[in-house]
Amino acid sequence: MKDRANRLNNTKVWNIILMVITGISVLWGLLALPSTLNPQRKAYDYLEELGLDPERMYRHADTLPVKIVFIAGLLLAVGLLFLYFRNHRQLKNNQLPDKRPYLIFIGWQIFDMLFSLVYDPMKANQLTFSGIISLLITYLIYCGIPLVILNNIRMIEKEQKLSL
Repeated sequence: MKDRANRLNNTKVWNIILMVITGISVLWGLLALPSTLNPQRKAYDYLEELGLDPERMYRHADTLPVKIVFIAGLLLAVGLLFLYFRNHRQLKNNQLPDKRPYLIFIGWQIFDMLFSLVYDPMKANQLTFSGIISLLITYLIYCGIPLVILNNIRMIEKEQKLSL
């Protein structure tokens, strides 16, 4: 029983961290919404100093798929934030939380990573092995917290089955 309580507490802590990160992401997304829906060409001028083509990046940012994925991600983050709060309430009552928000988050991260690989105007992620590896590591870090939560839930469920 003590192990279950420790795992639930650990899950609660990680869920709070995920709520904070998602909340920051939602706020950041809301602040970036105007510039995403209506990008300004001059905002990309600094890329020239880095040796990149600012016009190409601007055209990419001004495409419908980029805007749709951004808005879908923002709406999904708001929905997930609500579900994380609901799960937090369940964890406070020593109940197992719903796994779906964490699975949805991981699924979205996989979709977003594939979108980034396929819809990359500079082909930076496709041309180099290190670009692909850094992209994979970044998304694994993003998915780390939900994976820890899912593992805790799985371990609690496993312990419950063994005690029956």
